[in-house]
Amino acid sequence: MNLFRPINTPTLITIAAIGVAIIPVVLHVSGSTPSEPIDESSLVDPDAADSTHLPTHDIGAIGHNRRCVQCDLTEVDWQKRDLSRVNLQQSNLTRANLQGTKLINAVLIETNLSDANLTEAHLYGADLKTADLQRADLQEAQLLHASLSHANLTEANLVNAELRDADLSFATLKDTTMNRASLYGAILRNADLSGADLSEADLRYADLSNANLDGTNLTNARLDFAILP
Repeated sequence: MNLFRPINTPTLITIAAIGVAIIPVVLHVSGSTPSEPIDESSLVDPDAADSTHLPTHDIGAIGHNRRCVQCDLTEVDWQKRDLSRVNLQQSNLTRANLQGTKLINAVLIETNLSDANLTEAHLYGADLKTADLQRADLQEAQLLHASLSHANLTEANLVNAELRDADLSFATLKDTTMNRASLYGAILRNADLSGADLSEADLRYADLSNANLDGTNLTNARLDFAILP
């Protein structure tokens, strides 16, 4: 009688004998190694491989091509996520939480970001042309080289924001708070800055030609080599 047969998986065999203690013997297939206990918390969802650590519901919204045009993303919470190079053109992100979020080179043309939390967000080179940023909180946001032409920033908070070399031509900045903001070399041609607070802002080399400065607070602002209206 053949007492042995091929074993495809680790098998526990007990050998018993009269007067002999039961001895557990574990046999493994040749070439295999004992399996380690699986830590389920370390498992990675294969569908999230290209998600840059976004939650599942975010992956469904954006997709692997990082594109979600004309999407309704009202009040979405993407705090401190990496959304660099994402395309959210014409989407609705009203009251979205984007605090500390990376939106480097993101496409946000005609995107509704009104009342959104963008404090400390990274928007280097982002395309925000004609975007709605009314009442948005952009304190200490990084907007170097960002395009904000024709954007609506009415009553937005840009305290200590970095807008060096940003394009704000034809932008609406009525009653916007921009004190201590850096606008070094920024383009503000034809921008509406009426009622805006630019106290202690850095406007060196900025182009403010044809800008509306009615009621604008420029107390202690740095205007060296700036082009004024």
